[in-house]
Amino acid sequence: MDSSQRFEGLEYAKPIVVGDNSWLGAGATVIGGVTLGDNVVLAGVPARVIRTFT
Repeated sequence: MDSSQRFEGLEYAKPIVVGDNSWLGAGATVIGGVTLGDNVVLAGVPARVIRTFT
């Protein structure tokens, strides 16, 4: 989109939902529309689950 279209409000963001007791490493990239569960550790670009806690 060019800047004039963005200023008209045609662009929107999808929510990112982060569960309880979750940790995102520095530099992890999470795109809109993603739901992260409870008790997870994410790292990398793109982010991926590297560990779960019980």
